[in-house]
Amino acid sequence: MNLTETNILPFNPISEEYRVDIFDITPEMAEYILTNHNKDNRKIVKSQVNKIAKSIRTDGWLEDGQPLTFNTDGNITEFQHRLLAILETGITARTIVVTGVTPACFSRCAPAKPRKAEDEIQRKDKTATQSEVST
Repeated sequence: MNLTETNILPFNPISEEYRVDIFDITPEMAEYILTNHNKDNRKIVKSQVNKIAKSIRTDGWLEDGQPLTFNTDGNITEFQHRLLAILETGITARTIVVTGVTPACFSRCAPAKPRKAEDEIQRKDKTATQSEVST
């Protein structure tokens, strides 16, 4: 870990060890991560950042279990939009941080199933049929 990271981050994002910790991510840390550890990620979608920032302003930071992940090269693989929302709202967010993620997992792992309105209905009412949900 270089001197700058020890002054800003309480962990080393470049690691071969698969490790899980919890840290409070400040706006300063979010900016540092985005500037120095976001070299291999998708394009930023401003509407996604806006949705997250709106959610933070409405409900606060929700501890949803979704981690900030760094691959073994030290690049983030998940969380860039949330980091931008942390910057935009100025909050400090208690977050799971995972280091040592396999770099190829971004393109090789199946993505999570997108959530839809019917998922929320069927989560609450297991007897709701697809036709009832779509009505």
